[in-house]
Amino acid sequence: MTRIYIQKSIFELQEMFEVSKSDHCELKKIAAELKHRQVRKATALAKQVQDAIIALGENTDHINQTETSPNPRPIIDCKCGQRLRLQIEVENRQYTCIKCNAIFSASFKNGILTLMFEQEQKSPPDDNDLLTLEDAYKLFEADKGTEWEAIEHKRRRLIQQYHPDKVAALGPKLRIVAEAEGKRINVAFDMVRKSRGF
Repeated sequence: MTRIYIQKSIFELQEMFEVSKSDHCELKKIAAELKHRQVRKATALAKQVQDAIIALGENTDHINQTETSPNPRPIIDCKCGQRLRLQIEVENRQYTCIKCNAIFSASFKNGILTLMFEQEQKSPPDDNDLLTLEDAYKLFEADKGTEWEAIEHKRRRLIQQYHPDKVAALGPKLRIVAEAEGKRINVAFDMVRKSRGF
């Protein structure tokens, strides 16, 4: 149902109610508008309108949704702690957390808000997990006999190539690649450093 009285103030709706207490169709329209309003005067007027409809002897199950409807935009906490505002609908609707990208569905049925989080998929192993000590030495064009200062110098040169300030003007995909390569260089340097006891 469209909100034909959306621009009416609560006082105008009150006056309309006083004039049309015996007009069932008009009362239904007023009740339909009042269910979207949360202020105290609107909820009190909604109660009066519903009482008037009951007095006329009509079934109000389709109108009286204020008792079974939640806040139309409730705020929930995601598993990561991010607060999310949902648009509640009767049918299932899928949402994604803006912080942790968790996917969940929300539905409202019989006065109960149900949230169902989808099982998280395990990410593929990181390339850094597959890096061996031999690969780390190859990255720095060195071997076990190379001087430590030469490895540090090569690391600095490589990090400079992939530094965020150097790749800032490139596209987002290349920035992601540069960030991953910088992490790979740091992991390799840590492996070499630990193998040498530093």
